[in-house]
Amino acid sequence: MVFQCLVHTLDVSKAQVRLFALCHERRNLAEYEGYMEMDEALLAELLDATDSLLGLVQKAVADAE
Repeated sequence: MVFQCLVHTLDVSKAQVRLFALCHERRNLAEYEGYMEMDEALLAELLDATDSLLGLVQKAVADAE
């Protein structure tokens, strides 16, 4: 639910929301069930999406000041 709110609060794309949710789900599998599968392409995509999200957050904070 947290990731879905980003569509409305920071205009994040639905594709990015799905990416964040997928990575969070995989993180939970690794943390709680010990299952970890490395996916270099997914990691690269996550890093790009995170950089984009950071830019949106920084802009929103600057606009609020």
